Parts: sequence; structure tokens; C-alpha cells
Amino acid sequence: MEFCIENINESLIKCNSQINDKIIGINYLENLKFLFLENLTNFDYSSLEKFKENLKSNNGIIGKHEFNSQSIKTSTSLYLDNLSKIKSKCEKDNLSIVLEGLKNISLFDFKQNNKNIKLSLFKKMGIALPKNTILSEKIASGSIILDIFLEKKILDIEN
Repeated sequence: MEFCIENINESLIKCNSQINDKIIGINYLENLKFLFLENLTNFDYSSLEKFKENLKSNNGIIGKHEFNSQSIKTSTSLYLDNLSKIKSKCEKDNLSIVLEGLKNISLFDFKQNNKNIKLSLFKKMGIALPKNTILSEKIASGSIILDIFLEKKILDIEN
């Protein structure tokens, strides 16, 4: 299977169909992470260079998926240079998956500024983070990161 954005989108649709419609929020992203990472074993990494060129020429690829119970926005980016973000806040529930490269994350306790947890995400690893999480990120050059953001739906009282 060629490594391309169509395959990633098909995989997301397939993974979503395996998740119960009643699972929402960060729990939905956690389920999606495990199912998607399981599907990554089917990708052909020999065509990764072609995929990198596609990402480079398009400055990343953004997509949107509307499912019955969830709406997600995807962003696939190639980082040509090292990138550092210091103490930024997650605006939405998000899932970050490393398709290639390395991403280091420091999660901060908002009550105690000196307390943090450091994580390293390598190829085929991901993390789901809830809204308002404070984190610092370091992304290595040449990394391909898939970010999935949960778009909140306003629910009726009946839902």
C-alpha cells in the first residue's frame, strides 16, 4: 500500500467505523489512536520520500472528516527544520501521531510551574491530549506529524 494522504484518510474512516458512537471527547481520540497505530503496520514506508515531497510542495495537508458522532480536523506536516514551542496551550482536544521522526513533549502542571513530565514520541507513536493542556514541544527536522483535532459539536438535550 502506497504511503499517501488517501490511505491515511481511508484508515481514519475505517478506524472511526470501529469505535462506538457513544464514545466522545478524549476517549474517542484514545480509541482512534490505538486503532490507527495498528493500521500503520500496513503502510509501505518505501514510498515515504514521495510522500515527503508531496507534503513539502503543499506546505502540509489539512483535511476534515464528518462522522456521525464526531467531527475531526487533520493536519499532516513535514518539519524541514527543528521546531520548538514553549509552554503553549492546547486549544482543542487533540491527537498527535509521529509518522516519521521524533517529537519531544513536556507536560506542565498548571498549579505547580516547576513540575513537568517529559515524553519522547518516536515513529508510530502518538499521544492524546485534552483541551487546555500546557505543553512544550520539540520536533526534529525531517519529522512527519499527523495532528487530529476534535471539533466540538453543540449537543441537544436529547443527545
